[in-house]
Amino acid sequence: MPRLPADTSPACIKLLAFLRMVGVEYEYVPAREHHMLGAPKAKIPFVWHKNLNGGKKMGDSQFVIDALLSTQSFRIQDPDAALTPEQHAIGMAVRCMLEESLYFGAIIQMRWGVARSFWGITLDAYFKDLLPNPLRCRHQAEGGEVVVSD
Repeated sequence: MPRLPADTSPACIKLLAFLRMVGVEYEYVPAREHHMLGAPKAKIPFVWHKNLNGGKKMGDSQFVIDALLSTQSFRIQDPDAALTPEQHAIGMAVRCMLEESLYFGAIIQMRWGVARSFWGITLDAYFKDLLPNPLRCRHQAEGGEVVVSD
């Protein structure tokens, strides 16, 4: 089983942690190596396996988890199988709160809304090689101003 890779996407972390928890072997390909080419929802994570989704790429971490649990060929024991209906409801409420409120309220704001984070980290990590030269921007460490590189 590979080490849990560093990833900044909460959805990727969720799926990777699930795969590791239930013992499904996988190959991790960082987004910077595939630039989401062929991603079915133009987002990460996405997976491909011949026994999932008719052999087509599949996106959305929760859809992937649900598909893995319902596909007999994987023989995965549902980690939530022993929970009561009340515990399932509480788990779903916490999951929804974390995925929707925390992600959109805090992480998106930090990643995209704070200029220092976007220009200094997010842009370089995800978009530096995708933008044409006249649009490449970076945050200068010494002055902090945004400059356009040629």
